[in-house]
Amino acid sequence: MFNMGKIKQLNKLFTRPHNLPHNELYFEGLWRTLPKLTGFHFSVFVIYSKKGVTEIYRNLKESSERFCDILVKKIKKNRNFFSRFSRQYLIATREIKRAAKKLSATNYNFENKEAVLKDINTFSKNYLFANTGMAIVYWLSKKADQDEHFSLNLPKIIKISSTLRKKSEELYALGNQFFQLILDYISRKEKVGIELIENLRLNELKNYFKKSKLVPISKLKERNKGYIIYNNKFFILGNKSLYEFLAERNCRTIKEKISMDYKELRGQSGFKGKVKGKVRVLMHIRKISEFRKGEILIIAMTNTSFLPAMKKAKAIITDEGGLLCHAAIASRELNIPCIIGTKIATKVLKDGDLVEVDAHKGIVKKIR
Repeated sequence: MFNMGKIKQLNKLFTRPHNLPHNELYFEGLWRTLPKLTGFHFSVFVIYSKKGVTEIYRNLKESSERFCDILVKKIKKNRNFFSRFSRQYLIATREIKRAAKKLSATNYNFENKEAVLKDINTFSKNYLFANTGMAIVYWLSKKADQDEHFSLNLPKIIKISSTLRKKSEELYALGNQFFQLILDYISRKEKVGIELIENLRLNELKNYFKKSKLVPISKLKERNKGYIIYNNKFFILGNKSLYEFLAERNCRTIKEKISMDYKELRGQSGFKGKVKGKVRVLMHIRKISEFRKGEILIIAMTNTSFLPAMKKAKAIITDEGGLLCHAAIASRELNIPCIIGTKIATKVLKDGDLVEVDAHKGIVKKIR
């Protein structure tokens, strides 16, 4: 029996092609480590994944207001808190980058199971702290962008947060990349499709390197059809939709009203320019080989894994992001027109659509 009290409103924060081990570690960082460090706890936190595409849901107002209020009180009460946190955060960030680079090396020996297991445990420990740190610096700098008074109240800390936020922009991607390299190895070794192996849970991944035993393929197939991590519990969706599952728990998502007849999309200019071309919607890194030179990349949000496609693109259009996001920064470096934050580009555009991208004005027009 579910409690039929006040309905909890949830916002979709982002969509990413994340594997299950990373999703579990990401969840644990924000559900367990964040409260220990700051005293703040989310009332509802949802990770939904289907066929390798992950969506994150939380209450945005709770994150931006209550979290920041609790954090500021803690910082003012203990002035050493933020400087100590900053040092630990930079160390954890450095270790994450080192670990991802180590596994990417061509001579890394995945057959040394004891060493791999040790690397997983060390990485997980650092990622739990860094993931918590990403939330802290993101929301502090985000709040400062929205509220000038808030920024003036803690100028030094806000400046440090903004710097740390820029430095950590790629940590989510590195977290997923670390586990993806291990999952790719298991997929090759066991001759099981990567789209299924990506649904190994973190404890099952560790157990594989302890006992060389893989969970039944039937379990992986079930998870690939859809799973949810809801307030630290894991659920297989089965025939239910995400919305039915949430409704049973008195939650609902705040959805954009989407018309498939959209002729024009608006976002923010990441890098200026004006081009015409056919679009290619890329929702997962596995599809990157399908991207052709001169196409317009339509994506929820980019990271370094998508650079091969970005370098071929005539323009980049994202659902998410602001001026500090990866797509905006990379497009300026690549000199490619970019429009960020359209919210619905991946939903209303389809492969082969001909569009005009006016990144001076942040407008995408569908020609046919």
